[in-house]
Amino acid sequence: QPRAGPAQAPIRILQEARAEAAPKLRRHLSGDLDTIVLMALRKEPERRYASVNGLSEDIRRYLEGLPVAARPDTFGYRTGKFVRRHKAGVAAVALIVLALLAGLFATLWQARRAQRLFNDVRGLSKSVLFEIHDKIQFLEDSNEARELIAKRALEYLDRLAVDTAGDQSLQQELAEAYLKVGDVQGRPGFPSLGDRTSALSSYQKSLAIYQKLPGDDPAIRKQIAISLIRIGDVQQMLKSANSLASYEQALQTAESAPELCGREIALCHQRIGVMKARTGDLDGAKPHLRLAISMAESVAAKTNDGTAAWCEAQRDLSINLIKDGDVFLVSDDAKTALAQYRRALGISRQIAGCYPAQIYQRELAISFDKVGNGLAALDNAQGALDEYREALRIRQPLAAANQKSVDHQRDVSISHDKIGGLLAEAGKTAEAIEAYQAALDIDTKLSLTDQNDNQTKSDRANSLSKLGELRLKLGNSTAALDDFRQAFALLTEVGAKDDRDVTAKRDLAAAAIA
Repeated sequence: QPRAGPAQAPIRILQEARAEAAPKLRRHLSGDLDTIVLMALRKEPERRYASVNGLSEDIRRYLEGLPVAARPDTFGYRTGKFVRRHKAGVAAVALIVLALLAGLFATLWQARRAQRLFNDVRGLSKSVLFEIHDKIQFLEDSNEARELIAKRALEYLDRLAVDTAGDQSLQQELAEAYLKVGDVQGRPGFPSLGDRTSALSSYQKSLAIYQKLPGDDPAIRKQIAISLIRIGDVQQMLKSANSLASYEQALQTAESAPELCGREIALCHQRIGVMKARTGDLDGAKPHLRLAISMAESVAAKTNDGTAAWCEAQRDLSINLIKDGDVFLVSDDAKTALAQYRRALGISRQIAGCYPAQIYQRELAISFDKVGNGLAALDNAQGALDEYREALRIRQPLAAANQKSVDHQRDVSISHDKIGGLLAEAGKTAEAIEAYQAALDIDTKLSLTDQNDNQTKSDRANSLSKLGELRLKLGNSTAALDDFRQAFALLTEVGAKDDRDVTAKRDLAAAAIA
């Protein structure tokens, strides 16, 4: 094969240039222009342009950057054409979109950060209210710290309740927290600040939240029953006529979830029995109290000695026996009442060492006190006095260690009152006046702590009436009259709260006669 001569070099260079340019040309022609030419050259007439005007129009559209009829009209094709025609505008919009996306990302990041912070604060608040409070609630002189915890927790809860109405799990936590705050403020029978009115408000907030949660959940129904029992307990201390209705509603709720509410059902029967007895319905009270005792015995039999559950079950049984004994005592069956009281005392002795000591030591003192009541009703004055003094011996150090506890202070007042009564009957008037005055000093202080606490007002009126009787015997009629007038005013105020309370009516009548 002959070698290429000089004349062939330009041809070779041209061929190489064409080879290099061909891909660029193909890319350029593969677009709309290539499609227009191919459509104009198609063999089938029906697939070609119908007229020269159609071809001309497509060329014009090509030159202006518009979509051409020769290409399929897809979304991507039309979008590409639009972007090429409006590069500046599309670029500006793209920048705006990117800025918005960046802002959205930053907002979401901040939101996640805020949520993490919220969860941290939520967890800290829960820890302070439930863990730290529970650790200090039985410490001596801890009421100021507990009061601060309750105050701060309540401020936080009230704000949170407004902002998180749609979060079910958080709402449940809020309801539980309001219940705890109410306990701190004034739960009867437990260490508290003695603020019954504030406690009632917190319990009602707890109930309102629980009632908005799914009612088919047995655990929620149990919490509703507990809230109603707490409300009834405070209403009972405030001498409200609504307490019995609260207990009956609690019982109905608890019975709808019996698998979880055994203890609550027993508590409701006990409370209903007490309230019926207070309104004079002794026959209506007895079945409820018998059922409460039976249920408490059943629960106690299923627990192991020394465990927290055993202590609690035995305490429930002891309290139920005392309430039952009270009904027998009012029914003039002092022997049966004393038997129930002594059985309760035996149980209280067994659990006196349970934790927390304040709770179980207080129940032991109450049991001594009740046995004294039974002995006094059977005319065993000296035996009763011994029991009352034993109760006072237990109560005084508890009150000294819990000076802001309404219940512990009131317990001491009750002991002084009972001792004063026996001393008065024994003709020891000076000693009796001293005991009644000690009770009155405590009652007066407590009645000023919460203006709505009608129990402390009743106690104060009782002490005033008894002091008035003794002063009248000593010939001090002016001081006696002043005592009677104060007592009558207080009992009139208390009696207006519940016109079904026969005890209040009886005390009012006695004050009026005096």
